[in-house]
Amino acid sequence: FVSPPQVDVGCAYYFPQLEKVKEIRTLIIAFEITSLFGVDPATEKYEQFAKKIHIGAELDMNHVALRLGLSQGYPTAGLGIRLGMFKADYAFFTEELGVYAGQLPKRQHNLALGVEFTVPKEDLRRANIRLGDLYNKAMNLFSKGKYYEAFFIYGKILVEYPHFFKNDWVHLYLSLCQEHMDMRDVSKINYIKTRKDYPKSKVLPYAALGVMRIHYRNNNSVGVAKLYEYLSIAKNVPDSLVNHARYYRGQQHIRDGEIQEAIQLFKSIPRGHPEYGFAQHSLAVAYVMSDSLGLAVNALQNAIQITPQTKAQEEIVNRSLVFLGYLFYEGFGDQKRLLTNAVFALRKTPRTSYYYEDALLGLAWCGAIAGRWEDCLQICEVLKTASKKPVLHCEASLIEGYVRIINEEYDEALAILSQAHEQIKGITPPSKNDKSATTLESNNSRDEYNMLAFKANELAFTKETSAIVKL
Repeated sequence: FVSPPQVDVGCAYYFPQLEKVKEIRTLIIAFEITSLFGVDPATEKYEQFAKKIHIGAELDMNHVALRLGLSQGYPTAGLGIRLGMFKADYAFFTEELGVYAGQLPKRQHNLALGVEFTVPKEDLRRANIRLGDLYNKAMNLFSKGKYYEAFFIYGKILVEYPHFFKNDWVHLYLSLCQEHMDMRDVSKINYIKTRKDYPKSKVLPYAALGVMRIHYRNNNSVGVAKLYEYLSIAKNVPDSLVNHARYYRGQQHIRDGEIQEAIQLFKSIPRGHPEYGFAQHSLAVAYVMSDSLGLAVNALQNAIQITPQTKAQEEIVNRSLVFLGYLFYEGFGDQKRLLTNAVFALRKTPRTSYYYEDALLGLAWCGAIAGRWEDCLQICEVLKTASKKPVLHCEASLIEGYVRIINEEYDEALAILSQAHEQIKGITPPSKNDKSATTLESNNSRDEYNMLAFKANELAFTKETSAIVKL
């Protein structure tokens, strides 16, 4: 008798939707037919089909696994227990052994104890999914400007997943979150730590730029100069990043009174770069400081032509419009007052802008100079309604008084100017003592905030279990 070939067929299905249940790892159901064309070796006849069927199911929970099945027509059962790296498995099953007709079933009990030194593949897969979710969530929060929430997620990734291949970027973004929240000292420490821990990473120049920005905010001219020199000559530094560094170095040059050096740096930042609008505005400031008002106008016209992508870019356009309007109002070089150009620039400043009040004030003066009395009075009323600043209220009243006098409305002019006079008398410049007290209060607030920043940093780098305090 020639035995037919051994053929086994089967299938299995697991329920991925159950992974959302915290207590369940997997549920698998399997079905198999063994030796589809096999024969009984004792009788040389085909075996009963029912004895070829194997059916099983396994419910794997966090610490316990339950198994039930049917093999050769007999029930099977199993139990697995997992505690950390230790595991125990019990199995009960029945087999028909022997080569004689009417084989007798033999019931067996197996117990296995073991120690698992590797991370189970399923745990590893779930950990990777959770890590990916955390990383994506942090980046999404960062992009929305929710730096506080993103900061703690970045810290969680660094603590719980120290071997994550993107931890260089995670550390950089954690530092960026702190910088955006004005946690300057601890942010600088983390930028420096990023450079130290990942010396061959692509984040190196970005971390250096972060330290440079903080040096600029702290008016550390030497620190700004050193890092600008590094970013200018270091290898593999993106051109865009170098242009960011040029902008901050130029700003520091203006602070230090080095106007021509600042002009050269601002002029080198190309159109289309995120800093271009800011650089052109600062270039205009530098030109005004060097009495080159015509060049300042050209720079401001470049600044207002950018397409804003951020709120800050929108505001630099608005600020440039007001600056440009004032330059046209005052006149420059051999150019007399260009009131039409001034009005055109000032009117483009939207109500939502911080500089809207300044634009209204400029429009009021333009109306007064041009003799458009009704427009001037109307703008003054809008300015008083829009602004809460007493000084602007008084200046608007001054312009109104001029218009009333020109229109020979002397009683109205006297009332308006008298009220403004009483109001302005109540406005006094701060004394030296007032300035000292304000400076001291500001320094104390900064110190308290720094302490809070360091505590938040410590908490972000603390594992959950180590943060529990026993009472």
